[in-house]
Amino acid sequence: MGIDTLISVIAALGAMGISQIIIKLIDVKERKRNRFDELSKKMDGLSERMDALQGKVDLNRAIEARVRILRFADEVAGKQRHSQESFNQTLEEIDAYEKYCRDHPQFENNKAVLAAQRVKDAYGHCLAERDFLC
Repeated sequence: MGIDTLISVIAALGAMGISQIIIKLIDVKERKRNRFDELSKKMDGLSERMDALQGKVDLNRAIEARVRILRFADEVAGKQRHSQESFNQTLEEIDAYEKYCRDHPQFENNKAVLAAQRVKDAYGHCLAERDFLC
């Protein structure tokens, strides 16, 4: 075996080693890509679940606001006096509730329309007469 043959064998073995390293690197890269794809899918699923959860939270807030509006309107109808701060808080509830109803037309809003108007009218009367509970 001559020196040229030995150099050819060493070169071939070296090329095989380099090709093995390249194959290994490609394999590692592919596994990382697969993990990234799996992680990306999980993140998308998590995002969808969080959006659904936020929708439920918003719905519950709207229902709770409606309950508070109805209760306050009943108190006003029963001639119970309230402070201006209580009215202001309820008016904020009405604004938030009405915004939710505008943004979610599928949500039934026929349950508090008159109650909200009753609160607004009572507030206008109390403001004009300066008749808030101190």
